[in-house]
Amino acid sequence: MHLRRKQLRSLSNPDAFSVPSKASSHGRTALTRFSNVWSQLAYYTMLAGILGALAAAIPGLIDLVSLPSGPIKKTGLTHMGINLTVVAIYVVNAWLRHGTPQDLKVPMILSLVTIGLLLVSGWLGGKMVFEAGVGVTPAP
Repeated sequence: MHLRRKQLRSLSNPDAFSVPSKASSHGRTALTRFSNVWSQLAYYTMLAGILGALAAAIPGLIDLVSLPSGPIKKTGLTHMGINLTVVAIYVVNAWLRHGTPQDLKVPMILSLVTIGLLLVSGWLGGKMVFEAGVGVTPAP
């Protein structure tokens, strides 16, 4: 931010009142740039999350296939279904965020929905691990 010395000499100078406005403008510009960095970071993190989720699906599918029929297998199928739904929503979300979108309302709503779904899916995954020992090798 470049301020002219003349503006800082006296508060009686009418231009002195424009300094806060200019500072505010620079602050908004900095926040916009900072916000753009966060948007880009969110986008690339989302892409990495999609790839990570697809990679995690492989051992998850192996564990699911090895489960005997019954309530824990039903829990596993529900867990898998929710996770695949989340991945699909995130693919749509990433597509909507691609480039420089003007409106992030729909992507933000999709993100909130997927956070809720991930909470449920995580709880189901924890239930399978802690109650049924899925994916856990017993200690000798």
